[in-house]
Amino acid sequence: MAKKYPRSVGRPVLETCEPVCVECGGMGKLASGTTACPDKPERATWLFYLCPCGAFVRCHRGTAVAMGRPAGPRTRYLRSMAHQAFDHRWRRTDTSASAKAHGHQRKKAYAWLSRELGIRLTDCHIGRFDAETCQRVIDLCADDRRKAA
Repeated sequence: MAKKYPRSVGRPVLETCEPVCVECGGMGKLASGTTACPDKPERATWLFYLCPCGAFVRCHRGTAVAMGRPAGPRTRYLRSMAHQAFDHRWRRTDTSASAKAHGHQRKKAYAWLSRELGIRLTDCHIGRFDAETCQRVIDLCADDRRKAA
């Protein structure tokens, strides 16, 4: 059984995932920021999982726990866009709302996304998605925003 990694308020508890590359299926190896991102000195102290094909994923701060699965530039870009689209689904415009209220909205949004994608809630993590799934998230969220308007 996979280890559980606790998440912040409102996110499901995720099983840690092996750093298997979404691009080539290779296994990522732990590397420093100077190796994974040599042109970005601000990332020198960060840890990454780097795949032989060049794909990578960052680790959670202060740990060697991957934030997802290694991915190439296109997939990383689509993950960023998917997060941006998905965050609109659960974030409130009321900045005075409590962390508990935000957590509840986020939990509901992840439950919605897992149903729409047909995956288990514990697997519903944008950092694990390939480019195609990220595009589905972007499209689902755009459709949802149009319906709400």
